[in-house]
Amino acid sequence: MAFEDFKQKKSIVVVFTGENKGKTSASIGLMCRALGRGHKVAYIQFIKHWEVGEHTFIHKIEPLFKDQLFFYKGGKGFFNAGDLSEKDIDDETHKKSAVETLKIASEKLLAKGALKVVTLQVGGAFHSPLMADAQAKLEKAIRETEMKMPTCKVYQNVNARPGSTVEEIRQNLIEQLTAPVRWTQTMQNMIVDGMTSALEVGGTGSVLRGLLRKVDRSIPSETA
Repeated sequence: MAFEDFKQKKSIVVVFTGENKGKTSASIGLMCRALGRGHKVAYIQFIKHWEVGEHTFIHKIEPLFKDQLFFYKGGKGFFNAGDLSEKDIDDETHKKSAVETLKIASEKLLAKGALKVVTLQVGGAFHSPLMADAQAKLEKAIRETEMKMPTCKVYQNVNARPGSTVEEIRQNLIEQLTAPVRWTQTMQNMIVDGMTSALEVGGTGSVLRGLLRKVDRSIPSETA
């Protein structure tokens, strides 16, 4: 990100997500910093509907920051997580709870001056563990497809690196269905490896170019 992008904003939305531990604790730290600076905070959490230490802390400080802090915990526990999943809660109940939590988050954003909140209608929960059931079918199709090493470097979003063997490329394609997109790291690595210009093919011709500018404004780009 360019230095000029580091400016204090009137408002910001921060999303913590992932499979490993530490998201709640990290978000609490950011919340404390914002409250300490006199900012207002809407702390809305999916999944963890049970009481944890961080929630107890929030409840204790709510009276102190009653005009600054809004706290809501939604969701019905872990979804599709084996033994960690909540018992006797079906998929439809999980979905309804997630939609309700998203609705509350959207209402808070609009109430604080957001011009518009758009819920993207996507064909699937791509690049997330929710696609695990489809991954087996995709793996079968990929492994049955003949592949050869490309004549140029092909950077893959799973590890933000170009594949060095056909098997590595094939495995990355399989993992990409459930793995996050490492877009920033991919662009940074391409620049380090010598990329001097970019060409966006397909779509509107502006989305990926705009994302590239957020990484490095000095790289010229065009659309095909």
